[in-house]
Amino acid sequence: MLVTSLATFGNGGFASLFSNLNADVFYLNQKRRLNWGIGAFRLAGTFEERETETLYDEKSTGVYGALRFPFSRFTRIEAQSRLEYSDRTDLFGRADLPGSGRRQGVLSSNFLSFVGDNALWLGAGPIDGMRWNFTGGVVTDLTHGAFENWTGITDVRKYFRTSLQSAVAVRGFAYVSDGTRPRPISIGGSWLLRGYPVFTEVGTRVWVANTEWRFPITEYLTLGFPFGAVRFPEVQGAIFNDLAQRWNEDFNDHLVLGSAGVGLRMPLIPGIVLRLDVGRRYALNGDYGFGPSRFVDFFFGYDY
Repeated sequence: MLVTSLATFGNGGFASLFSNLNADVFYLNQKRRLNWGIGAFRLAGTFEERETETLYDEKSTGVYGALRFPFSRFTRIEAQSRLEYSDRTDLFGRADLPGSGRRQGVLSSNFLSFVGDNALWLGAGPIDGMRWNFTGGVVTDLTHGAFENWTGITDVRKYFRTSLQSAVAVRGFAYVSDGTRPRPISIGGSWLLRGYPVFTEVGTRVWVANTEWRFPITEYLTLGFPFGAVRFPEVQGAIFNDLAQRWNEDFNDHLVLGSAGVGLRMPLIPGIVLRLDVGRRYALNGDYGFGPSRFVDFFFGYDY
C-alpha cells in the first residue's frame, strides 16, 4: 500500500507556495501479520506561538520506518523511528525561552502507539463505534548530543448513533511535550479548533473537546444537463461545538476558547469530504482576540 500527501500554503507571495511545501510518501507492506513500512517527508512553514510571542520558521526533511502488529481486527500496536534534518529559526520572540535563536541539526525520533478502531463509516465520515490512539515518544538532537523532548498524545473518538444515518460524534484530544526544547502544536484551524487561524493558538500543553451532531440532508442529487445527467453524492449537515485550551510550562492565561455553528459535508471519494462550517468564536473566561466573532471555514480531508 502506497500513501502520499501534499500540501502547501502562501504567506506573502507566489514563491512561498514552494518554500512552504509539505509532502509525505509512505509504503506499507501488509503481506504478513507484522506489517512494515518506510517513508520520506518534508515539512516547512512559518509558525506563531501567540502565548510566548515567538514567530519561528522551521524546515525539516527526513525518512522514517514503521512496524505495525495487530492484536485483533480492531486493535494494534505501532512503532515508528524517524531521522530528520531540522532547521528552525526564531524570527522574533522572548530571549529567555529554552532553545531560543536558531537550531540546525539531525534529530532522531522514536514513538510507540496503541491504536483501536471499530468505527462504522458512511461516505461523509464515521457514524458508529469508537476510535482511539495513545502515543508516546522521545526526540534526541544527535548533532549537539542533547535530549530534545518527550511527547505524549491521547486522541479518543466516540460515535453515538441517533438514527440509521445520524449520530453524535465526540472527540477528546490531549497533548503534552517537555524537555530542553518542547515541541509545540497548533490547535487553530479546521482539524481541531474551528474558526481560529491556522498556526495560531499554539502550546506545549493542550486539550480539545469536539462535539458534533451529524444528520443527512440528501442521499444524492441528480441534475440533468444537455450532455447528460450528473449525480452528486450525499450531503450531510452538522451542528457543532468546540472547546480548547493551550498553554506552556511558563505561561498560562487560563483562557478556554470555543466555537459553535453549523456545517455541510459532501464526500468526494470514500472517507474524503469537502466540509463547510459557519459559526461564531467565543471564550468562556475572556476575549478570544480575533476581531469579528463570525467565521467561515472550508476543509478538505477526512472527518474525525
